[in-house]
Amino acid sequence: THYQIKEVTPFNSEAKYMSVKVLLISDEITIYKGAIEVISRLCGIMDDNMLKNANLMMSKGYRVIAIATKNEGLGLIGLQDLPRKDVINSISE
Repeated sequence: THYQIKEVTPFNSEAKYMSVKVLLISDEITIYKGAIEVISRLCGIMDDNMLKNANLMMSKGYRVIAIATKNEGLGLIGLQDLPRKDVINSISE
């Protein structure tokens, strides 16, 4: 491998993100993953195209997770959370 994990900050439901600090060849970078509103503020990545794509995914019912480094948005992940069985029963009643 060309990278070494230096530090992991686990996901925190209050902060709504996690991070991993890696040594990549000779550069140390931190990669953040979490709620798009938190990651965009934390990393300074309020890219109009990224925000437009996130809003599109959210409008289709996806939960959107952003991945970024400081000042650079790396991507978005759209997750579809299916309702739990007990919720489905409550809705149908």
